[in-house]
Amino acid sequence: MSSKVAILYDEDFHAWTQEQAKALRTHFRGDNRIDVEHLAEEIEDLGKSELHAVESYIENVIEYLLKLDYSGWAEARNHWRAEIDAFRGSIERKITPQIRQQVERSSKRSIAALGARQPARCTSASRTSSGGFPRPVPITGRRSGTGT
Repeated sequence: MSSKVAILYDEDFHAWTQEQAKALRTHFRGDNRIDVEHLAEEIEDLGKSELHAVESYIENVIEYLLKLDYSGWAEARNHWRAEIDAFRGSIERKITPQIRQQVERSSKRSIAALGARQPARCTSASRTSSGGFPRPVPITGRRSGTGT
C-alpha cells in the first residue's frame, strides 16, 4: 500500500473509502472474477455511514441546545448539557476534513432552503393553537446556558 493511501486511511477514512471505490471501478472494470460494482458500493457505504453518524450527532447537539434555550424544565438542564458534551466529543472523534466540507455544504443548502420557506411556515404557524414558532436563534459555537 502506498504511503499516501495509508496516510489518507488514518487521517480521513471517508475520503479513503471514496478513493478506494473509484480505484476499484477504474482498475478492475471488466474483470469478472470479482463483483467490482457491489464491492465498490460497499466501500463507499462505509464512508457514508461515518458521514451519517456525524450528521446525526450534529442534529442531536442542535436539538439539545434548543431544549436548553426553550424548555422551562430546570431538572433536565444538567443532563442536556452532559449529552451535548458527549455528542460534541463523538463529532470530534468521527469528523474528517472531507466530512466537515460535506456537512458545511449541506448545512448552507439547508439554511438557504429554510429561509426560502420561512414565510409559508410563519403563515401556517399563526393558525395553530400554540401561537407559532419561537423566535429565530442563531446557532453559534457558544454553549447554551453556560455563558461561554
